[in-house]
Amino acid sequence: MKIEDAIKVAMARMIERKNGISNVTVTSWSEEFIRGYLTGCDTCGYGADDDTYEVSISYEAPTVKWGHYTHMGSFAELIKELDTDD
Repeated sequence: MKIEDAIKVAMARMIERKNGISNVTVTSWSEEFIRGYLTGCDTCGYGADDDTYEVSISYEAPTVKWGHYTHMGSFAELIKELDTDD
C-alpha cells in the first residue's frame, strides 16, 4: 500500500469517528500552512497570531454524496488524530 493510500484510509477512519458515519472513502485532500503575521507585544509576544495548518478533506459515504471535513491545527495534531483508535 502506498503512503498516500494509507493516509486516505486513516483520514476516512477519523471522519467516521468524528461524524458517526461509516464506509467513508476519502477522494482527495489539500493542505495549507497559514502563517500568523501578528507578532504581538515586542517584549512578551502577547497577542501574537499562531501559525496554523489546515487540511481540507473531500469524501464520500453511502449517506453523504459530497462530504467535506476541515482539520485546523498543527501537523502534529493531525497525525495524532489519524493515529488514534477512539
